This record gives sequence, C-alpha cells and structure tokens, in this order.
Amino acid sequence: MAQKKEGLSKKLATYSVAAAAALAIAPAADAAVVYSGVQNLPLNTVTAQVIDLNNDGQDDFRFAVSTALASIVFMSNQSGGAGVIYGTLHNDPGRLTAGYTVQSSIGPSFYWRGSVLDVLNGSCTYGTNTCGSFNAGSGYLGVRIFDTTCREAYGWIHYAPVSNVSGTIIDWAYEDGCGPIQAGLNTVPTMGEWGMFLLAGLLSAAAIKAINREVKA
Repeated sequence: MAQKKEGLSKKLATYSVAAAAALAIAPAADAAVVYSGVQNLPLNTVTAQVIDLNNDGQDDFRFAVSTALASIVFMSNQSGGAGVIYGTLHNDPGRLTAGYTVQSSIGPSFYWRGSVLDVLNGSCTYGTNTCGSFNAGSGYLGVRIFDTTCREAYGWIHYAPVSNVSGTIIDWAYEDGCGPIQAGLNTVPTMGEWGMFLLAGLLSAAAIKAINREVKA
C-alpha cells in the first residue's frame, strides 16, 4: 500500500508540474486592454455621465447636455495629461471608426488636444461649418489619460447620438500598459494562449483519471 501511495504521489506531482509548465510558457500578458463591458449609459437633459477610464477612483471624462448650445458636450475632469482626438476640419471631437489606432502619433486628419468643453453633436458653428462630427452617427472617441507609471494611457469611448440633447455611451476600454489601442476591438486570449489553457486542462483531466484508476485498483 505504501508503494502504491508513493507511486500515486509521484504521478500526481508529474502531472502538476506539466500543467504548471504549460501555463508558465504561455505568453506573459504584462499589458492588456481593460474593457468596460456593454454599459449603454443614457445621456439626456436629466442624466449626465462620468467615466473613470482606468478604475482609479478619479472621474476622467464627463458627458452632459448644454442647454446654451443645445447639444451633448464632452469635457475632461482630469488635469495633467487627459485629452481627446480632434478632427482638423471642424475642430471638434473626432468620430473614429472601429479599428482606428489610438496612440501618441495620429493621422493628418486628427490631432490631440485637452478637452475642456466641446460639442459632440449639436447646433454650434465653427466658421461656416456645423460642429459636431457625431451628428453623422455613432463612433469612437479616442482618449488619453495621465498614468503615474508610463505617463499616458490610451483608450476609446463608444458614443451614439440620439438627438442634439440625448445619446448613449455604449462602452469603453483602455490599454493598461500605455501602448496603442484599436478603437472598438477588445483583446481575448490568443490561439496560442487558448492552446496552453487547453493543454493544462487536458493534463489535469489525465491526472484525475489516473488517480481514480489507481484508487480503484
């Protein structure tokens, strides 16, 4: 009986080491996209919304209705580093498409600036042009916030207008390693990582099966 227990212990140790090794060689995820999940937060003349992009207890961005401008407005609640991507044509928050890469260097049609009070969709004018690129429909705001470790963290906020004075914040995400992030695209384990998880699971199942077989013998 003692030999059987010793053999069983050795087999269990072998399977445990193999499973741990399988997980250990999976690519390390030091930086990842942190996704809010679908929120569908309403915006209207009664309800304003604030977003704490990186869950540090500080409200980074605020959405509200401006009765003076008859529009949804967007502003930063964070000092030092927060900002939003603007369009060069109308000088208002840019309506980005899914997959647009939010990073420090952006394309010629957009530029970074701090957000104080800016119209998303509404009746304001910039020169002879109507402000509010989100009048054309839903899209993504490219945003950045100050990060104590790596200075600037990049993210996106998905916004859908309903009218000049109502809309919906659908969801948002940011890259916690201060790297670039693609608007609307959220990370899931890669095929390689899934393979490692599956291998670890199979090894664990094999260990349980072997133990049951030894116990019944």
